[in-house]
Amino acid sequence: MQAWNYEINDVLLITHKGIEQPARVAGYIDSLDNTKPLLVNLRVSGGQRWGARQYKVQMSQIVKPLPDWYKEQLEQWDAELSQHVDEIWAKMSDAQKRRVHQEAVSLGYGRDERSPLDILIDRAVGRDRER
Repeated sequence: MQAWNYEINDVLLITHKGIEQPARVAGYIDSLDNTKPLLVNLRVSGGQRWGARQYKVQMSQIVKPLPDWYKEQLEQWDAELSQHVDEIWAKMSDAQKRRVHQEAVSLGYGRDERSPLDILIDRAVGRDRER
């Protein structure tokens, strides 16, 4: 009997119903006894968020820890978002691009030297309301 090595919110690769998938540590039955199940949340909504339901996972179901999972997800999300915004930017007419640029200057984006493309990304994620 040993204590669990994983903290709340750590991400692990587990086997659940014969499928390997990421799981987030949500709690413990007994944090000082790794023979007792660990409580985890699984990804739901097509991998878009963590589910609220807690599943019990035994030590034998844990494949490996994923310490960089959050960082990798953020990089993947940023890449997908940039690709989407690039597609939108390419479809815009010159007049629309000028309008976006003028709006950026009027909102003060020019002060921190943000490009119109950065402004579109900010709009897509809702950051334009923060300024």
